[in-house]
Amino acid sequence: MRKESYLSQPPAVEVHTFDGVTDLILRKDIKQVEKEEFQDEEKRTYTVWKCEEVQYRHKGELKKEDVESKFDYWLAIAEGKKEIDAINDQAKADSEPSVAERLDALESGLAELAEVMCNG
Repeated sequence: MRKESYLSQPPAVEVHTFDGVTDLILRKDIKQVEKEEFQDEEKRTYTVWKCEEVQYRHKGELKKEDVESKFDYWLAIAEGKKEIDAINDQAKADSEPSVAERLDALESGLAELAEVMCNG
């Protein structure tokens, strides 16, 4: 993730798809700030938009709405996290159970079903 500045407010998600590949640009902590520069010994102040930005290339086509709805997942993937960790991060953000919790519930349900089928 790198820090970037823009003269106008950038979108949090940009999606560019071509030839079955999607390039994502993901931004977080987008804030308007005052910036100072000195030119010819004169102080200039102007407004910029600062953010943290990461880019990621995904094999396959994605829609902007899908990326926006799972922003934390795609951000984690773009930052190099394993898919399972990104899925768990997104589940936590959505107040849903983790993969391990879902698997445990599934295994428990199957064990109960097997017991009912075997014991009547």
